[in-house]
This record gives sequence, structure tokens and C-alpha cells, in this order.
Amino acid sequence: NNTCSNGTQCINATCYANNNGTEEKCMCWKGYKHDDNNDTVCVPINECTTDIDAYIEYCDDDCVDITPGYDCTCHYGYLLNDDLRTCSDLDECETGTHNCSQESELCVNEIGDFQCICSDGYLNTSTGCK
Repeated sequence: NNTCSNGTQCINATCYANNNGTEEKCMCWKGYKHDDNNDTVCVPINECTTDIDAYIEYCDDDCVDITPGYDCTCHYGYLLNDDLRTCSDLDECETGTHNCSQESELCVNEIGDFQCICSDGYLNTSTGCK
């Protein structure tokens, strides 16, 4: 219920009464906190901001704020692990996500990237392996 019996409207919150029912307050929904100037209004928490260090340290690479909560994402060349916070190297050679020519180039995985090198019998020229 977003409206208390006394008519108070709770924004992004639910009205609840204390144990004996003498006082009603707005309880913020998950991912929200009380506005500094109005305890009937709840505003989204940005877990990715620098004033909440615990969340930023929780993500290996990047933190993306969503309401409620946050998501961790990884830099190019990395995959998010099953724990949804740490990142591991993406092996583009193994997954086939590289752009090396299958005939004249070999894919070599590097941390966060890959490199194409000429296959045996091919020479590296300004236009590729020939």
C-alpha cells in the first residue's frame, strides 16, 4: 500500500505501521533510499557512485546502475563469470569470434585480445598474409 491511513502518500515506498499501530511510516522499496529532505519520498540508490565504495569494489571492471540494484560488466575481450562480478579473458580463437583468415592466418589468443599471424607457407605483406 502506497498511501497511509492518515493520507500520507509514499513515493517508491510502502506504508507500514509500527507494532502497536500508533505510527505509520514509508518503507522504501528495494534499491531505493529516503530522500534527504522528505521521508515520504524514496529515490533510487546508485550503487555505482563513488560514495558507495563497497559496490564498486565488488565489480572487476565496470558497474552499471539499474533500479533496483546494479550489474557488473567487463571490458572488451573479457567475459563475465558465473559469479556475475569477476571477469575472465575471452579466448577469441577458441570461440571463433576472431577475424583471422582461416586459410592464411592463425589466431593467437592474448589477454583481452587476439592476434592473427601468418600460417606456415604464407608471408606477411602490407595487404595481409600472401
